[in-house]
Amino acid sequence: MITLAFALLAAAQAPQNSNPSVTPPSSMGRWDEHRKLREKMDRQDETRAASAQRLVPKQQVMNDFAACIWRQSPDRARAALGTAIDTPAERAALVSVAAFDSCSDAPYISGHSGEFRGALAESAIHADQGRRARLGALAPVAATRVPIAKGRSFVASFSSCIASADPAGSLALLGTALGSPEEVAAIRAMGTALSDCMPEGAKYGVDVRDVRNHIADALYRMSEVPGA
Repeated sequence: MITLAFALLAAAQAPQNSNPSVTPPSSMGRWDEHRKLREKMDRQDETRAASAQRLVPKQQVMNDFAACIWRQSPDRARAALGTAIDTPAERAALVSVAAFDSCSDAPYISGHSGEFRGALAESAIHADQGRRARLGALAPVAATRVPIAKGRSFVASFSSCIASADPAGSLALLGTALGSPEEVAAIRAMGTALSDCMPEGAKYGVDVRDVRNHIADALYRMSEVPGA
């Protein structure tokens, strides 16, 4: 628009052509070049944004968003983590969290309930030294194999068992970078808890991200101070 405005201004200030048989040069060609250049730059911006999204793990984006929620709207975070999983109350609370538009440049934040909840729980633990101290003081609880189930309820029960059986290892897991060799090593170090919590005869390929999110949720609940 600026280029077009200058072109029109120049045309208005230029002396009128005294020869009506000669057509003055049009500025539309220059404007068309500007439009095409702008469109090319927009496409490049979209490509760079898509590349950045691929380079930054989705869960890391969620974790950064969750950390901001705790700073700017902690009541939303507490309300979400205070709900039972897979309930209308949880979905409503997480929608409220995702709708908070002061923590992201994106028009919306999307993700699974477990990703949102895990991000909120992990961010709370990282930001609160008191929580980490309480978790560090917990003694392991003998694992009890969880019943076989389908869906998220199984992952939640399985992860809660792991967190109780190996709280130190679970806390160490949250101290690793997402997708790092250290994260994989931390999961492997909890091998005894994983096997002791697994239903007899069950075959479950551990989804590190899913289990980490639900372990974070379990640790958050374990670190709560009754009556606080």
